Amino acid sequence: MLLPYSLEKKRIFLILLLILSEFLLAFGLCNCNPCQTGGYFCISTEESPFGSGNAAVEEGCPSEVTICKGESFLMFWAASGDVQSFQITSEWGEDLGTYSVGSASNPFRVTPEKTTEYTVTVKGQCEVKKKITVHVVEGEETAVIVAKGNPDLGYEIEIKKSTTSSKIMVKSIRSVQCSGSQSYWSDWSATKTNPLHFFDVSAADAPVDCIPLVGKWQFQPRGNYGTYNEKSACFLVTYGCSPCTAPSPTPLPTPNYFPTPWPNPTPTY
Repeated sequence: MLLPYSLEKKRIFLILLLILSEFLLAFGLCNCNPCQTGGYFCISTEESPFGSGNAAVEEGCPSEVTICKGESFLMFWAASGDVQSFQITSEWGEDLGTYSVGSASNPFRVTPEKTTEYTVTVKGQCEVKKKITVHVVEGEETAVIVAKGNPDLGYEIEIKKSTTSSKIMVKSIRSVQCSGSQSYWSDWSATKTNPLHFFDVSAADAPVDCIPLVGKWQFQPRGNYGTYNEKSACFLVTYGCSPCTAPSPTPLPTPNYFPTPWPNPTPTY
Protein backbone atom coordinates (compact mmCIF):
# COMPACT_ATOMS: atom_id res chain seq x y z
CA MET A 1 0.00 0.00 0.00
CA LEU A 2 1.31 3.40 -0.95
CA LEU A 3 1.26 6.08 1.74
CA PRO A 4 0.62 9.73 1.04
CA TYR A 5 3.85 11.67 0.47
CA SER A 6 3.65 13.53 3.83
CA LEU A 7 3.13 10.30 5.81
CA GLU A 8 5.95 8.57 3.95
CA LYS A 9 8.32 11.40 4.95
CA LYS A 10 7.31 11.04 8.60
CA ARG A 11 7.88 7.27 8.47
CA ILE A 12 11.36 7.68 7.03
CA PHE A 13 12.20 10.33 9.64
CA LEU A 14 11.13 8.06 12.50
CA ILE A 15 13.20 5.16 11.13
CA LEU A 16 16.28 7.37 10.84
CA LEU A 17 15.74 8.69 14.39
CA LEU A 18 15.52 5.14 15.75
CA ILE A 19 18.74 4.12 13.96
CA LEU A 20 20.55 7.20 15.32
CA SER A 21 19.39 6.49 18.91
CA GLU A 22 20.67 2.91 18.72
CA PHE A 23 23.99 4.13 17.34
CA LEU A 24 24.45 6.66 20.18
CA LEU A 25 23.51 4.09 22.79
CA ALA A 26 25.90 1.49 21.37
CA PHE A 27 28.88 3.87 21.42
CA GLY A 28 28.14 5.34 24.84
CA LEU A 29 27.25 8.76 23.53
CA CYS A 30 23.83 8.77 25.15
CA ASN A 31 23.83 10.06 28.74
CA CYS A 32 21.17 7.58 29.79
CA ASN A 33 22.61 7.18 33.31
CA PRO A 34 23.10 10.66 34.84
CA CYS A 35 26.20 11.03 36.98
CA GLN A 36 25.60 10.34 40.66
CA THR A 37 28.67 12.22 41.96
CA GLY A 38 27.81 14.40 44.92
CA GLY A 39 27.22 14.26 48.62
CA TYR A 40 26.81 16.90 51.28
CA PHE A 41 29.17 19.74 52.15
CA CYS A 42 27.94 21.56 55.26
CA ILE A 43 29.43 24.36 57.39
CA SER A 44 29.14 25.50 61.01
CA THR A 45 30.74 27.94 63.45
CA GLU A 46 33.77 26.68 65.35
CA GLU A 47 31.87 27.18 68.63
CA SER A 48 29.20 24.62 67.86
CA PRO A 49 30.54 21.94 65.50
CA PHE A 50 28.32 19.09 64.36
CA GLY A 51 30.89 16.39 65.12
CA SER A 52 30.66 14.64 61.74
CA GLY A 53 29.44 15.08 58.20
CA ASN A 54 26.45 12.80 58.82
CA ALA A 55 25.47 14.78 61.93
CA ALA A 56 25.66 18.00 59.89
CA VAL A 57 23.35 16.51 57.27
CA GLU A 58 20.84 15.50 59.95
CA GLU A 59 20.82 19.12 61.23
CA GLY A 60 19.84 20.47 57.82
CA CYS A 61 23.32 20.87 56.30
CA PRO A 62 23.74 24.67 56.54
CA SER A 63 25.44 26.36 53.59
CA GLU A 64 25.70 29.80 55.25
CA VAL A 65 27.19 30.99 58.54
CA THR A 66 27.76 34.40 60.18
CA ILE A 67 30.91 34.91 62.23
CA CYS A 68 33.08 37.75 63.59
CA LYS A 69 36.36 38.76 62.03
CA GLY A 70 39.16 36.51 63.25
CA GLU A 71 36.87 33.53 63.82
CA SER A 72 36.91 30.35 61.76
CA PHE A 73 34.21 28.18 60.27
CA LEU A 74 34.22 24.41 59.84
CA MET A 75 33.24 22.49 56.71
CA PHE A 76 31.98 18.92 57.09
CA TRP A 77 31.27 16.52 54.28
CA ALA A 78 29.57 13.21 53.59
CA ALA A 79 30.55 12.44 49.98
CA SER A 80 29.22 9.78 47.63
CA GLY A 81 31.38 6.68 47.14
CA ASP A 82 32.78 7.68 43.75
CA VAL A 83 34.21 11.01 44.98
CA GLN A 84 38.00 11.02 44.86
CA SER A 85 38.83 14.64 45.66
CA PHE A 86 37.44 18.12 46.08
CA GLN A 87 38.85 21.60 45.52
CA ILE A 88 37.93 24.75 47.48
CA THR A 89 38.20 28.18 45.85
CA SER A 90 36.93 31.60 46.90
CA GLU A 91 35.18 34.28 44.88
CA TRP A 92 38.38 36.37 45.24
CA GLY A 93 40.41 33.83 43.29
CA GLU A 94 42.03 32.22 46.32
CA ASP A 95 42.71 28.50 45.93
CA LEU A 96 42.56 26.72 49.28
CA GLY A 97 43.81 23.52 47.69
CA THR A 98 42.66 20.18 46.33
CA TYR A 99 42.12 17.40 48.86
CA SER A 100 41.44 13.69 48.64
CA VAL A 101 38.45 12.53 50.64
CA GLY A 102 40.53 9.87 52.37
CA SER A 103 43.37 12.11 53.56
CA ALA A 104 41.75 15.51 54.21
CA SER A 105 40.73 16.34 57.77
CA ASN A 106 36.98 16.31 58.32
CA PRO A 107 36.02 18.96 59.29
CA PHE A 108 38.11 21.40 57.29
CA ARG A 109 38.83 24.74 59.06
CA VAL A 110 38.93 28.11 57.25
CA THR A 111 39.43 31.63 58.67
CA PRO A 112 38.23 34.23 56.15
CA GLU A 113 39.21 37.90 56.32
CA LYS A 114 35.91 39.15 54.89
CA THR A 115 32.53 37.92 53.69
CA THR A 116 33.25 35.26 51.08
CA GLU A 117 31.43 32.83 48.84
CA TYR A 118 33.33 29.58 48.38
CA THR A 119 32.97 27.03 45.60
CA VAL A 120 33.56 23.36 46.38
CA THR A 121 34.34 21.46 43.18
CA VAL A 122 33.67 17.76 43.74
CA LYS A 123 35.43 15.34 41.37
CA GLY A 124 34.23 11.79 40.83
CA GLN A 125 32.47 10.17 37.89
CA CYS A 126 31.72 13.73 36.89
CA GLU A 127 32.39 17.21 38.28
CA VAL A 128 29.89 18.95 40.56
CA LYS A 129 30.12 22.45 42.06
CA LYS A 130 28.60 23.44 45.41
CA LYS A 131 28.41 26.93 46.98
CA ILE A 132 28.90 27.92 50.62
CA THR A 133 28.79 31.48 52.00
CA VAL A 134 30.47 32.89 55.11
CA HIS A 135 29.35 36.33 56.35
CA VAL A 136 32.09 38.08 58.35
CA VAL A 137 30.74 40.89 60.56
CA GLU A 138 32.88 44.03 60.51
CA GLY A 139 31.65 47.03 62.47
CA GLU A 140 27.91 47.68 62.77
CA GLU A 141 25.51 45.90 60.42
CA THR A 142 21.76 45.36 60.04
CA ALA A 143 19.65 42.37 59.10
CA VAL A 144 15.97 41.41 59.08
CA ILE A 145 14.93 38.44 61.23
CA VAL A 146 11.69 36.73 60.23
CA ALA A 147 9.63 35.12 63.00
CA LYS A 148 6.91 32.59 62.11
CA GLY A 149 3.56 32.04 63.82
CA ASN A 150 0.22 33.80 64.17
CA PRO A 151 -1.09 36.81 66.14
CA ASP A 152 -2.95 34.72 68.71
CA LEU A 153 -0.13 32.38 69.72
CA GLY A 154 2.73 34.73 68.87
CA TYR A 155 5.72 34.54 66.55
CA GLU A 156 9.04 32.83 67.13
CA ILE A 157 12.47 32.39 65.57
CA GLU A 158 15.50 30.50 66.89
CA ILE A 159 18.95 31.57 65.72
CA LYS A 160 21.29 28.63 66.26
CA LYS A 161 24.82 28.74 67.56
CA SER A 162 25.88 26.34 64.82
CA THR A 163 25.30 29.01 62.15
CA THR A 164 25.82 32.29 64.08
CA SER A 165 28.65 33.39 66.35
CA SER A 166 27.66 33.95 69.99
CA LYS A 167 29.91 37.04 69.95
CA ILE A 168 27.42 38.92 67.76
CA MET A 169 25.45 41.33 69.96
CA VAL A 170 22.19 43.11 69.09
CA LYS A 171 22.26 46.84 69.83
CA SER A 172 18.76 47.86 68.70
CA ILE A 173 15.62 46.42 67.13
CA ARG A 174 12.49 47.75 65.42
CA SER A 175 9.51 46.30 63.58
CA VAL A 176 9.34 46.41 59.78
CA GLN A 177 6.90 45.17 57.17
CA CYS A 178 7.77 41.77 55.76
CA SER A 179 8.51 41.62 52.05
CA GLY A 180 5.38 40.58 50.16
CA SER A 181 3.02 40.92 53.15
CA GLN A 182 -0.25 42.82 52.88
CA SER A 183 -0.29 44.31 56.37
CA TYR A 184 2.07 45.58 59.06
CA TRP A 185 1.89 45.75 62.86
CA SER A 186 4.26 48.07 64.69
CA ASP A 187 3.94 47.37 68.44
CA TRP A 188 5.16 44.15 70.01
CA SER A 189 6.10 42.60 73.34
CA ALA A 190 9.30 40.59 72.97
CA THR A 191 11.05 37.87 74.93
CA LYS A 192 14.61 36.76 74.25
CA THR A 193 16.03 33.62 75.85
CA ASN A 194 19.61 32.63 76.62
CA PRO A 195 19.89 34.93 78.54
CA LEU A 196 16.33 35.97 79.36
CA HIS A 197 15.26 39.52 78.38
CA PHE A 198 11.84 41.23 78.17
CA PHE A 199 11.34 44.41 76.13
CA ASP A 200 8.93 46.24 73.84
CA VAL A 201 9.42 46.74 70.10
CA SER A 202 7.91 49.49 67.94
CA ALA A 203 8.52 51.19 64.59
CA ALA A 204 11.34 53.22 66.19
CA ASP A 205 14.73 51.73 67.08
CA ALA A 206 14.64 50.39 70.63
CA PRO A 207 18.08 50.01 72.28
CA VAL A 208 18.73 46.50 73.61
CA ASP A 209 22.43 46.60 74.45
CA CYS A 210 24.35 43.36 74.76
CA ILE A 211 21.63 40.88 73.81
CA PRO A 212 23.24 37.97 71.89
CA LEU A 213 21.72 37.38 68.48
CA VAL A 214 21.95 33.63 69.13
CA GLY A 215 18.93 32.17 70.94
CA LYS A 216 15.15 32.11 70.74
CA TRP A 217 13.19 35.29 70.00
CA GLN A 218 9.44 35.44 70.73
CA PHE A 219 7.08 38.26 69.74
CA GLN A 220 3.47 38.98 70.70
CA PRO A 221 1.53 41.86 69.09
CA ARG A 222 0.32 44.56 71.51
CA GLY A 223 -2.99 46.40 71.25
CA ASN A 224 -5.93 45.71 68.96
CA TYR A 225 -4.27 43.60 66.29
CA GLY A 226 -7.53 42.32 64.72
CA THR A 227 -6.51 43.46 61.24
CA TYR A 228 -3.13 41.71 61.40
CA ASN A 229 -3.29 38.08 60.31
CA GLU A 230 0.10 37.36 58.74
CA LYS A 231 2.08 34.14 59.20
CA SER A 232 5.34 36.08 59.55
CA ALA A 233 6.54 39.06 61.56
CA CYS A 234 9.74 40.91 60.62
CA PHE A 235 12.18 42.91 62.71
CA LEU A 236 15.26 44.92 61.74
CA VAL A 237 18.15 44.32 64.13
CA THR A 238 21.34 46.37 64.35
CA TYR A 239 24.26 44.29 65.57
CA GLY A 240 28.02 44.12 65.80
CA CYS A 241 30.86 42.12 67.28
CA SER A 242 32.27 44.90 69.42
CA PRO A 243 31.92 44.22 73.17
CA CYS A 244 29.36 46.36 74.93
CA THR A 245 28.61 47.00 78.60
CA ALA A 246 25.05 46.63 79.76
CA PRO A 247 23.78 49.40 82.10
CA SER A 248 23.83 48.46 85.76
CA PRO A 249 20.37 47.68 87.13
CA THR A 250 18.90 50.21 89.54
CA PRO A 251 19.05 48.71 93.05
CA LEU A 252 15.75 48.22 94.81
CA PRO A 253 15.23 50.32 97.97
CA THR A 254 15.67 48.51 101.28
CA PRO A 255 12.26 48.13 102.94
CA ASN A 256 11.88 49.71 106.41
CA TYR A 257 9.68 46.87 107.59
CA PHE A 258 9.91 43.12 107.75
CA PRO A 259 7.27 41.46 105.55
CA THR A 260 5.62 38.24 106.67
CA PRO A 261 7.34 35.23 105.08
CA TRP A 262 5.36 33.29 102.49
CA PRO A 263 3.84 30.86 103.10
CA ASN A 264 2.90 31.90 106.61
CA PRO A 265 4.66 29.71 109.14
CA THR A 266 2.47 27.47 111.28
CA PRO A 267 2.35 28.94 114.78
CA THR A 268 3.68 26.81 117.59
CA TYR A 269 2.05 26.62 121.00
